[in-house]
Amino acid sequence: MRNKTFLYLSSFFLFFVLLVFYLFTTGKKVVFLDSSVNLGELTTNYNFIEVDFKYVNKDRNSLSISNIESGCFCNRVHEVSEIVMPGDTGLIRVHYYPKRVNGPFSEEIIVNFNEIDRDFKIKFFGTRNVEINADQIFPRRFAKLGLNMTYIALGSIPQSGSVTDTIRIFNFDEDPMDLKLVDGPTNIEIGVYPATLMPNQEGIIVYTYTAADTTIWGEHFNSVLLQIDSEEPWGNVLTFSAFITDDFSKVKEKYPKINVKNDHLDFGVINEGETYLATFEFTNSGNDVLIIRNVRATCGCTVVMMPVKVYNPGQKGEIQVEFRSKGYPGKQIKMLELVTNDKDNAIVTLTLSGIVEVVN
Repeated sequence: MRNKTFLYLSSFFLFFVLLVFYLFTTGKKVVFLDSSVNLGELTTNYNFIEVDFKYVNKDRNSLSISNIESGCFCNRVHEVSEIVMPGDTGLIRVHYYPKRVNGPFSEEIIVNFNEIDRDFKIKFFGTRNVEINADQIFPRRFAKLGLNMTYIALGSIPQSGSVTDTIRIFNFDEDPMDLKLVDGPTNIEIGVYPATLMPNQEGIIVYTYTAADTTIWGEHFNSVLLQIDSEEPWGNVLTFSAFITDDFSKVKEKYPKINVKNDHLDFGVINEGETYLATFEFTNSGNDVLIIRNVRATCGCTVVMMPVKVYNPGQKGEIQVEFRSKGYPGKQIKMLELVTNDKDNAIVTLTLSGIVEVVN
């Protein structure tokens, strides 16, 4: 009888331990207090609206945000919590610029955390009901030609993909305008309609951006000049930005997978003028070849050394980063962006931080 009781108790205890372990390891590591914010009806011409998203770190390790992606240039991340300790609350503060919006709006933002292999989607929505005149619809100016935008952020585009869209234009002059687009790159097909814009007439610029015609992976910028009548076009610049990635829509049996040993390195305290060499280590834990398409540093003070860009399954690699601290006193946070052919980690962010002391 005692043996059976002991067996029952042992089995129950083992079941309880396994249950706790399962709940602990499979539960959410990040909980947003409100992942969907209703801004209600906006009837005032705000320059921007501040939207706060708060989250709780439910993990036993500290967390930091590795990437924040928005599909609209009208959203700008104003403030984020750098490192959130277990049990603490973090903040993502977004500034929303609604000047070009009238009517219902809904904006989604994708957040990624280090060491958490999933996307977190947060959003805000509402309705804007204000009177909008032509000056507000076309806030940008090339002389007396109004445009609703001159910087076109296309977001992530697969290398085999393309994007077609329009830019709205308006003639504020009392005379007709002859319009012509010049010096366009080969990866952008672009035209203006109508080519002659009458006074107080609205027109459009139609463009098609084809990623396959570029040779750059990751962040990519292009510019096109717009000539008005016979004037020199040098100040009339349309800028296009895109982030070129692999096409992950094609189903494959084998995939590479990059596992970074430590995506955040702290160099502690160094004297200004010293050079610090950091090494980020990673492994291709997938079953296909891993390719590092591009490495981009956010500061000219960091020099990246990575002679090898192709790694077989199981192969280890490293990225050496040289931080030159001269001219950069105080607390420093420098980031690197890796563009890879890993479908789950197309963009990998590495962070190097520390304090640079001024030497008297």
